[in-house]
Amino acid sequence: MSDSLQQLLEQLDRLSADEQRQVMEYLRKRIPPQKRASPPKFSVRDFYGVAGYPLVGTDAQTWMNQLREEWKD
Repeated sequence: MSDSLQQLLEQLDRLSADEQRQVMEYLRKRIPPQKRASPPKFSVRDFYGVAGYPLVGTDAQTWMNQLREEWKD
C-alpha cells in the first residue's frame, strides 16, 4: 500500500459517519457499474440440503466423525 493511500485511509477514519457516506456516494458515482464488484453467484440458500444434518440429540463431534468416516469409503 502506498504512503499516500495510507494517509488517505487515515484521514477517512477521522471523518464523521455522514462525511464517510458522502465519500462513498462520490466514489459510487465515479465507478462505472461494469467495474463494480459483482454480486455473489450463489446464495447460502442454494446449498440447502446438500449436506446431511444430524438428528436432534446427536453430538456434533460424533456426527462429524461419522461423516468423515463415510468420506474415506
